[in-house]
Amino acid sequence: MLRKTVIIILAVLFLAIAVPLINLYHAHRQIDSINPRLPTLAQIRNSARLDVLPASIEVLNTASQMMPVSTVLSDTETGVLFEMSFPIFVVTWANGHKFVIDAGLSAETADAFGQPSELLGAEPMQFQAGLGDLLDAKFLKGIGFTHLHSDHVDGVRDLCSSTTETATDLLIVQSIEQYTTTNYTTAGGNVQLDELTCGQRFLVKDNLLLKSISGFPGLYMVHTGGHTPGSQVFVVHVRDMRGTHTYVIAGDLVNHSQAIEKNISKPGWYSRFVVPENLRQLETARIWLEELAGQYKVKILVSHHKESLSDLIQ
Repeated sequence: MLRKTVIIILAVLFLAIAVPLINLYHAHRQIDSINPRLPTLAQIRNSARLDVLPASIEVLNTASQMMPVSTVLSDTETGVLFEMSFPIFVVTWANGHKFVIDAGLSAETADAFGQPSELLGAEPMQFQAGLGDLLDAKFLKGIGFTHLHSDHVDGVRDLCSSTTETATDLLIVQSIEQYTTTNYTTAGGNVQLDELTCGQRFLVKDNLLLKSISGFPGLYMVHTGGHTPGSQVFVVHVRDMRGTHTYVIAGDLVNHSQAIEKNISKPGWYSRFVVPENLRQLETARIWLEELAGQYKVKILVSHHKESLSDLIQ
């Protein structure tokens, strides 16, 4: 009897270790095989030549957490903190229609999401407001996601709980790559979007480097991979009294603006064991973002670096 019990315990321990390692191995093989081309500056410039473009872009922050810089940049001095943001990006056209990029955190999940980071020296998560409280859903016509991790998707909980009949035409926009290519860190996000009751799925299936979204002129998706299999950036051209400006919403390709400025990778332990990432593709993306950032009237928006978003935060 004792021997049988020991065998069962050892089998359970083996599975507890083996299954995560197998998932991690397959996730690395998958993400390392995803190396899409990225659009050139000329292609991005040309995509702004439309009669109608968005009139504004603003940032609404759902939560913040003081985080050690060493958790997002490799070979960085420990003990130095920065304010990590969990934003939503709101693009608005002259007719009042709005498109949201990423949903931030929800009141239900913010504290739990921030707790593991406290073990690494972060301060407690400070939740501010959910998407449903920050934005009148009546004018919201579309929502998309840089990727499907919970801190970018969970805010739809608050949106749907506050949504009225006026938002039944809401489009949940995804590239076909993001919808069909997931791993164990993003599959739950797709399921969460499947279960939404306040919108309908709209898949962009073209193979262009700059994927336009019907009904939202001047807004494009670029499949990048790197961070997750379905990771993408959004390119937004805004035309106002100052002229035309281009914004690139980088998602989690980087988590701090210095990663772009100095081509600094994330810590190895994060990219290998926490979120399986394609290191080569991420470096390609950092160099691409740095080249774009050096251009006149082009701004890179780093989702989790609040300081880099400060002039757009409302």
